[in-house]
Amino acid sequence: MDLNIETRIPLRAGKTQGMPAFGLGTWRSEPNKVTEAVECALSNGYIHLDCAAVYNNEHEVGEGIARALQAGKINRDKLWVTSKLWCTKFRPEDVKPALQRTLNDLRLDYVDQYLPHWPCPMAPTDVYSDPMPKDEHGVIRVADVALTDMWRAMEKLVDEGLVKTLGMSNFSIEEAKLILDNCDIPPVVDQVECHPFRPQHQLKDFLKSEGIHMVAYSPLGNVRDNDISGLTDPLVVDLGNKYNKSPAQICLRWHLQRGVIVIPKSVTPSRIIDNTKVFGFQLSDDDMARLSKLSEEEGKQRRWFNPEYREGGVKVFPDTAGTNTQGYTR
Repeated sequence: MDLNIETRIPLRAGKTQGMPAFGLGTWRSEPNKVTEAVECALSNGYIHLDCAAVYNNEHEVGEGIARALQAGKINRDKLWVTSKLWCTKFRPEDVKPALQRTLNDLRLDYVDQYLPHWPCPMAPTDVYSDPMPKDEHGVIRVADVALTDMWRAMEKLVDEGLVKTLGMSNFSIEEAKLILDNCDIPPVVDQVECHPFRPQHQLKDFLKSEGIHMVAYSPLGNVRDNDISGLTDPLVVDLGNKYNKSPAQICLRWHLQRGVIVIPKSVTPSRIIDNTKVFGFQLSDDDMARLSKLSEEEGKQRRWFNPEYREGGVKVFPDTAGTNTQGYTR
């Protein structure tokens, strides 16, 4: 398939023309910058925005969308917007009000996709002022809410026309199977940490077998400190020189050629535009294989996002190999 910034991936469920394979992430987009970032992206070919209530910036995303729509840079039918239900709003009676707040902030009548952010029900609190309810020991207070009950409440949003498609975020194979075995409307994506240092081969193969697409967040890996990074790894840098592309563009192209939907985040206009320069060239099969095996090299396996959201302060993912969360949450 020839890819471009408007390439859409057919989905197994939902009233949609398909999900764009490339988009703009808005996690950790600083206040007073995300509006301009969204406006820049939508003025430069992007048609896909990834958002979440807990990012606490959907009102600014909404302003950017409104400006772009008003300026005629894009129309609503062409635009794809994903948002996420935060863990403190998993009780069935809280699901629709949470979405309505998101829709109000985004200034939209519907979202194209809605995901439970983590498979970890938390005690009900306000997403914007107290997103991480903790006990006196600093441990997350969980809620006794079945993921299947939450999912049924989300399905009603599709029936009401407020959501076009449903998906998952940070769900394991076992949790995905739970939803698949108990749903009327199946998930079409699982959005997870994925990069050359955590390629998620097993999860990707499972999702593909079920007709579910993987969406990669943090697609470059770590870019915040002195740990290994897709921006500095020698192999990625060498391939950038070979193809006359930046390391970021090499990583993003690797995702796209694997069939993974990718949502790089930036608020810098030049980077927002540079990230789109991943079309019009092709990584060879050999170079794709080298990148896909990068995490097998000693000391190059990482999981940067593994928060202590389970009952008793247990990390979400049991595998600890390469975990280097450094307090990151998403």
